[in-house]
Amino acid sequence: MDFSIGDPRLFLISNYKSDFRNVYVYDEAKQMPIQKTFENWDVTQFFYAEKQGLFFYIVNEDGSRKLKIATAEFKPLQNVNLGFDLFSIVAVDDSQENILLRAAKSPFPYELYHYNWKSGKFVRLTNFNKLKVPDNALVKPELFNGIAIIDVHGGPESNASQAYSEDSQYLVNQGFTVIQPNFRGSTGYGTAFQRKVYRDWGGGHIQDIMATRQYLVEQLKISEKRIAVVGGSFGGYTSAEVITQYPTSFCAASTEYAVLDVHQMIAETDEVYQKSENETIGQLNIDREKLKKVSPMFKIDQIQIPMLIVYGEEDKVVLKSQSELFIKKMSEKNKKFETIVYDNEGHGVSGYSNYQYYQKELPNFLVRNCK
Repeated sequence: MDFSIGDPRLFLISNYKSDFRNVYVYDEAKQMPIQKTFENWDVTQFFYAEKQGLFFYIVNEDGSRKLKIATAEFKPLQNVNLGFDLFSIVAVDDSQENILLRAAKSPFPYELYHYNWKSGKFVRLTNFNKLKVPDNALVKPELFNGIAIIDVHGGPESNASQAYSEDSQYLVNQGFTVIQPNFRGSTGYGTAFQRKVYRDWGGGHIQDIMATRQYLVEQLKISEKRIAVVGGSFGGYTSAEVITQYPTSFCAASTEYAVLDVHQMIAETDEVYQKSENETIGQLNIDREKLKKVSPMFKIDQIQIPMLIVYGEEDKVVLKSQSELFIKKMSEKNKKFETIVYDNEGHGVSGYSNYQYYQKELPNFLVRNCK
């Protein structure tokens, strides 16, 4: 939300009676929000520059973040096109003519820029590239090792953007092709698309992963025998689930702090989140059998490829007992797997030394098993 003393209007981002998130003005008389921008993508951020009578706002356009400027009456004024894929507003000065922006283009990281919207002056303030080599002088190495990775984001209500990712960049530098699909359930594409994953775990989003695999084979000419799938949290669940539904379609899978028993995850969630999960995933008593059918824990017989199973002893989101039981069952079934267990990590790998170790072990695991 945003408001100002000089302007009695209250502004907010909402999807009220709309598929997409846009900027609204709250009408006090009608006691309802009135839509003012009509983007066919989600608006993610805005700033009301009252002195200039302008709105600066960011729109998610298929994984990019575009900066747009409109008048106080929401008439489009400018689509800022400075050769960047991603923008976010950091601050606006007192004159409201100068904006501090974070901007980036793939595969380069974010930098800070000063932008004067009146003059169009755009000045870079930081330089991640310590060698100060011009971006256009960098040469993409031909390092492809023949292995492609489908990297599945978590959430599921999140998204993969064109932002710089040290994880992806490291893997690319090791010779891998990395693709990050925004499957059904991802944010930024409207409410209807986002809700397609509701009560459909193990359904449509799995088909989207398979469509991504098909793209790699047909368009990028990747060998069908050299495609791996990796992910953390919901991404880890998806990685494990897709290899139970399509046992011979991948060469290896990595599941990090993954949901492996969907019903058990809901049962172990506190009451506040459990109510939400009953609506978005399934109800404990009513949907027990349905949830078991889409839980990798109960389909280990169908796993035919090597797995890397990563989890933290201190995970409070997906309890370690899930990974421990899964590993026990994998061992009993003589399935091929490797593990990385962190005694000082929770839901994710945050420690620097742990992160470095994982960055080293994941590509080694994939190279060993995707020959």
